[in-house]
Amino acid sequence: MAANLETRAATAIDALNAGRWGDDDDGAAAPAPAAPTTGDVDAVAASLASQKVSAVETMKTAEGETIQVERASGDTSELVAARSWEDLHLDPSLLKGVYLANFAKPFKIQEAALPLILSGFRKAPVRENLLAQAKSGSGKTAAFVLGMLENVDVRSPATQALCVCPTRELAQQNAAVTRTIGKVLIEEKGLVVALALSDNAGKGSGGRGRGRAPKEPVVGHIVVGTPGRTLQLIKTRQLKTQGITMLVLDEADEMDMRGHRDDTRSLRKALPDPCQVLCFSATYTDEVCRDIEASVFKRHPSSKVLIANAKDDDRSELMVREIAHVWCDAKEHPGGKLGIVEDIYDLLSAQQSIIFVNTRKDVHHIASVLTAKNFSVEDLTGGRGAGGMDSAERDRVMAAFRDGKVKVLITTNVIARGIDVPGVNIVINYDLPTIVDYSVPRGASSKPPEADFDTYIHRVGRTGRAGAKGVAINLVDQDASGGLDLKILASLETLCFGKQPAPWTMIAKVPDASDVEEIKNIANRHMNGKASV
Repeated sequence: MAANLETRAATAIDALNAGRWGDDDDGAAAPAPAAPTTGDVDAVAASLASQKVSAVETMKTAEGETIQVERASGDTSELVAARSWEDLHLDPSLLKGVYLANFAKPFKIQEAALPLILSGFRKAPVRENLLAQAKSGSGKTAAFVLGMLENVDVRSPATQALCVCPTRELAQQNAAVTRTIGKVLIEEKGLVVALALSDNAGKGSGGRGRGRAPKEPVVGHIVVGTPGRTLQLIKTRQLKTQGITMLVLDEADEMDMRGHRDDTRSLRKALPDPCQVLCFSATYTDEVCRDIEASVFKRHPSSKVLIANAKDDDRSELMVREIAHVWCDAKEHPGGKLGIVEDIYDLLSAQQSIIFVNTRKDVHHIASVLTAKNFSVEDLTGGRGAGGMDSAERDRVMAAFRDGKVKVLITTNVIARGIDVPGVNIVINYDLPTIVDYSVPRGASSKPPEADFDTYIHRVGRTGRAGAKGVAINLVDQDASGGLDLKILASLETLCFGKQPAPWTMIAKVPDASDVEEIKNIANRHMNGKASV
């Protein structure tokens, strides 16, 4: 395959040198398409918004799953699916970068989304938006990154694309992916990709914290950042918005919820009205979709790429099939949850593993206990205030984990979404994910905790990426949870996999949690493809 990619990259290079990609004969670049004007946009948008979706297609994935594509435009001459990168008529420098990044052909989400992104960007006077959904590890990031790279005019120094993500770690990853795919554009045409993140202002300055104001303006054709920091830069006029023609919301359902919603709304209001908005996530609810349509898309025309049959009360269509799910009863092991982790450490460190814990306090405690017993682990948390990690320390830990220097990472939900570390083959839910009521102090709610099925989907989705196999191990402690853990786990099984003929059909119980070798054998059999769990 490598030789084939090199050949196709060479073809792209030859075409670039020969000027066969729409440049004028004298070698001057072709003029950029005129941007939509803002004159009378609201009136036109109101008319366009009244149009019903006039084109619906379905696409089958290689695994037999169905993707539903709803096009805002009924133009049947438009490209429905891009079976190859050449179908998209990308800038030759970008096409060259795609092949050099070892992308042989588009994934299904890219096949479906990219034609809508590129055609929607060209619409006037208001560009068409996109709400896109695909499973974890299926290529969503490359889809919107290619959309940004293709539509940026590097001849203008203005910021033209803004990508906003819920966490610092995800923003850094998306910027790195943009630089990787856009490598040739950077080297040959001067593309600039900049980060809008908080500085190292001290303990707890990461996450949603604003930190100190930067000394210099943030300048780049593409800017990637977190919502709070990006909004601060806009308000202090250190990030210019006049030239922005595309806004990407990664993990858009999270950006529409909890502490990010107000910032997301303010960001959209700060950008030009004709700006194209791209929303990507693996998990949407019907309510979130409606809210995005009204408040983020501003009821402008929008297309959708959705996983067919995904329902609010049945998320089975969103589950990655390559991941096996098991649970261990902590009372069966003399050391409880921590004892199980200690006994299977060699399994966890054979490649890479992530242990998810619900609170920063418990993350630090577990990491301290394991470190004191000479287990090599690192901890990573976000957020502000007590227990929040310094931004520089977060960057150091995440970089070491990506490089494979850290094998076992203990963390909160700060990296539950979007983070792609190919070496991760095991995820442990040390604490089962539950819905947090942010309106009251943690632990003060009188309501029993409810299963957070979307967070479960995202957590376990850190493994089993791009077709690889993975294992999710759930630790249950009935005594410590007041008898609630099994109820939460049962709810997760029903919501994530649909109703089953018997309990623990899809999240299988390890027969005896004290039998460490059996836990290892279950994981190894699945990852080696010898038997399903």
